[in-house]
Amino acid sequence: MIWFLSFVNIGLILILIISVYKKPSLLVFALASTFFAFLVRPFAILSYGSTIITKSYYSDTNYQVGLFAATAFYIIFFLALILFYHKKSTFPKMQKVKLINLRRGSIFLPLVLCTFFLALFLYVGGVEVLFVNRSASISVVAPSLRYIYPFGIVFLCIGSMQGAILLAQNRFVVGSILLAFYLLASMILAQRGFFILFVVVGIALSLRTERATLKSYFLKIFPFIFVLLAAVSSKQILMTFFVSEQSTSSAQNMPLSEKILSSPDGDTTEVWMLATKFINENDYLLGKSLVNNIFNIFPHNQRREWNVMNGSDILNNEYTGQSYWDLGFGFNVQL
Repeated sequence: MIWFLSFVNIGLILILIISVYKKPSLLVFALASTFFAFLVRPFAILSYGSTIITKSYYSDTNYQVGLFAATAFYIIFFLALILFYHKKSTFPKMQKVKLINLRRGSIFLPLVLCTFFLALFLYVGGVEVLFVNRSASISVVAPSLRYIYPFGIVFLCIGSMQGAILLAQNRFVVGSILLAFYLLASMILAQRGFFILFVVVGIALSLRTERATLKSYFLKIFPFIFVLLAAVSSKQILMTFFVSEQSTSSAQNMPLSEKILSSPDGDTTEVWMLATKFINENDYLLGKSLVNNIFNIFPHNQRREWNVMNGSDILNNEYTGQSYWDLGFGFNVQL
């Protein structure tokens, strides 16, 4: 069953590749995330024989049900995206943008504001809030930072996208400096995912202004291979400096499948496994957790006290228990 669904997902990825080639868009990111979540991790599970983070609740049947539900949902979701992006515009006066022109002020302002909120983040929380120095989430270690660091993330996203656009426009010096700065900011805020996402968004926006040829695609994407590799490996680089040599060497000796499954990155299908298991045991919530998302600005312990838990709270309360409330770490529910 896992093999069959993986081949179905290969077909979905091929459709996404064709769609992205014809009309670059945010489907570029969909392609990258789908490849890892629906091919790399399932094959790692087949190789390892189980999951690691969700091992207590893993069974072949549970995972197959979760993978089937996730595959069905994402096929419908991505096909809808493809139809939307390839639909002809009904606005006759709309013209294709030939060049994304970034003015100095629009580049400088996010840079200054991101720097300001980074400085405020470190001033209020100190070095203890860096991910290498804490074993709990920011909302637990320094609750007040919950209302500061989101602003840093906003300007991190804007700046990362701008840096990618500038690099794609062959403005290598400015683009490289911006990307290096925002990569460092993403490491401080422990939000590399946002950096990678908005670099990909910048690439997609740049490709839409160019003639779609394989040569133009390759020339624009090639420099970003190094940028994304630096982003992906940045955590490991930091760990070698701040984590003990013994734990670093033990992590390096792990099999590849175990390394992949030990990280929560791309655990979409495993979260679906838990979600389908929860429904079988507790029935549907009928949208209650979705309505409670309006309270996401408050800490997770506050949401529990007010009895307005969202999907992440409910699923983690069921399968992670007290450690979720104590540490703030758990499964990321994006259903």
